[in-house]
Amino acid sequence: MKLAAAQALADLAKTEAPKYVCEAFGVDKLEFGPDYVIPKALDLRLIEYVSVAVAKAAMEGGVARRQLDLDEYKRSLGKRIADSSKRVGAYVASYNLGI
Repeated sequence: MKLAAAQALADLAKTEAPKYVCEAFGVDKLEFGPDYVIPKALDLRLIEYVSVAVAKAAMEGGVARRQLDLDEYKRSLGKRIADSSKRVGAYVASYNLGI
């Protein structure tokens, strides 16, 4: 499962970082290379990529307590992230910080 998590991190680092992550770090682009070998902690895609990879490895390794539909699991994680982002966004907006 650790190897699956590490591979998911490596695969994600090779994809284009979302705009919100780049903005948080004050750059136009984050690209795989010597200065970017692991995704930034603010990248919400980490939750989907790593969680699904670890769940798959646990099922394949026989240590999972139950079998999951990985596509549905990924969709549910994405929905949770989106819902959470909306709640946090509304909370931040309520403070009128101009962000």
